[in-house]
Amino acid sequence: MGYRLEPEGDGTLVTEYWQDLRSGAGSRVTGLLGLLFTGTRPEARAAANRAGMRTTLLRLRQTVTA
Repeated sequence: MGYRLEPEGDGTLVTEYWQDLRSGAGSRVTGLLGLLFTGTRPEARAAANRAGMRTTLLRLRQTVTA
């Protein structure tokens, strides 16, 4: 997870990114721990993360433009 900042016109384009690395050996354990700690099933995690990213970026925009 991270942020990319790029100049755009008179402002800055902010992009948040995330990569799901929970695959292969141990993926069942990490999926179970994710469900335990977040309450989100592994198959719903990408959608939940996208929604959280949108919220974070909206709050960042609101703070910077206030």
